[in-house]
Parts: sequence; C-alpha cells; structure tokens
Amino acid sequence: MSMRYARMSDTYGTVLESINYGFSVIFNLECFLKLIGLGRYYFDESWNRFDFTIVIGTDIGFLMNFLSFGIDISTAATVIRAFRIMRVFRLFKSFG
Repeated sequence: MSMRYARMSDTYGTVLESINYGFSVIFNLECFLKLIGLGRYYFDESWNRFDFTIVIGTDIGFLMNFLSFGIDISTAATVIRAFRIMRVFRLFKSFG
C-alpha cells in the first residue's frame, strides 16, 4: 500500500499485486491451520477473531475485484488491506 505512487510502471504494479496475493495466501493458510489445530477454541482469543475478520475481509475484497464488472472498488480494498497492518501490533503486545 505504501509502495504505490503516481505514474508507477505496470510491471511494478503487477509485482506489488502478486506480493499482496502471496501474503494473502499465507494469511489464509495460517488461519486455516489454526482453525484445524485449535478447533472451537480458536475463537476464544480476541486476536484470532481479529485475524479471522481480516482474512475474510481480504478474501471478500479479492472476490469483489474478480467479480466486479467495471466497478472501481480499489478504495474499499485498500481500507481492508490497511487493517492487516494491525496484525503487527500483536507482535508488540507479545514483547511487552
């Protein structure tokens, strides 16, 4: 998100989008594995609920991009992606 700028090349934009998809796959795998490992206890921790919400929101954003028929939803997708940054705060909490 913070690496985008005006008049960036198409190749650069494609690379950024590919990286975004890659991280989304990683976050989906993490969520899926934690759901399998923890079962119903997964939702007992608030950070897991937050992660699940972000993963689902990101997936919905991707689906909206793929299924949109000329509708520009880039702003909404950017907002959803911004919430993923909140995952970093979990690391700070664990160090404190």
